[in-house]
Amino acid sequence: MSTDRTDLDHLLDLLSLLPGPDAKDWWIDLDVAGTAGENESPKQKRERITYVLGNTGPYIQRCLGNPSDCEQAAGWLAQYVLMFFGGQEQAVADVVNRGLGYDTESAAGLECLRDIRTTAWRLHLAHNTRRPSHERLAEMWGTETFQN
Repeated sequence: MSTDRTDLDHLLDLLSLLPGPDAKDWWIDLDVAGTAGENESPKQKRERITYVLGNTGPYIQRCLGNPSDCEQAAGWLAQYVLMFFGGQEQAVADVVNRGLGYDTESAAGLECLRDIRTTAWRLHLAHNTRRPSHERLAEMWGTETFQN
């Protein structure tokens, strides 16, 4: 499938608002809020942040580089963004808020998080739909007989 750059560019724009990979403490906070336990040791947190950055960074770089490299990378980026920005919405939104430079009372973090998730979801669907959705629906529903 050909990459629709609209959602990808929007996701990259949203990610560009947040701290980069050098802000490891922020990424650890995001990971703890999203998926990791608060009781992990510092070593476990460092290992997890290596995983988080190691699975987003290369796909971001590929999406920013050669368009032919971007095709597969966009789908993987969306999948990892959904994973790493998942978790309890308000806790993750508070971390995103701090990343945007606002206090935790601002709604900016929550709106940005929702936009990140929605955009990543659309991108994920675009790259993981194996056949047109209407054909799939026809296969699932077309042979059933319904009565009113």
